[in-house]
Amino acid sequence: MTWEALFIGVIFIAVIAQMVTKKQIRKMKQLEKMFTEHQKSGLSVSKFCKQKGIHESLFYYWKPRYEKQKEVGLIDRRKGVNYKVTVEIKDYIREIKKNNRLKSGSDIAKMIKKKFRTVISDFHVQRILKELGQNDPVGRKTGKRLKKISD
Repeated sequence: MTWEALFIGVIFIAVIAQMVTKKQIRKMKQLEKMFTEHQKSGLSVSKFCKQKGIHESLFYYWKPRYEKQKEVGLIDRRKGVNYKVTVEIKDYIREIKKNNRLKSGSDIAKMIKKKFRTVISDFHVQRILKELGQNDPVGRKTGKRLKKISD
């Protein structure tokens, strides 16, 4: 069995087991190429990273995973906010803003936390509102009164 066939087999198993995206596979190949180039170069990590324009923390984050599990260890399994925000949550944000346009991003984030038990930052709620075309204008919201300052 050739090395390429083995590599394709490992990727195939990983894809089936974890639903690996094309982006993750591309990143995995880039990282593997980086480690093989470093090994062939014989340079120190800091010199190699400066030469390639790579941050050292990236190298040290992935190196132990590569040494332990080879290609499969390079599949990025981290979950970000994009995985938390479902279509159901986006629809919920749209409904809240439609019914009460004075609700702020922090108010909506608290409501999402209560209903879906998912923590989403105020900033991310604002990004979703902007994406939906329902973001707040900059400045004071219309309908809210200013507090009078007594002399």
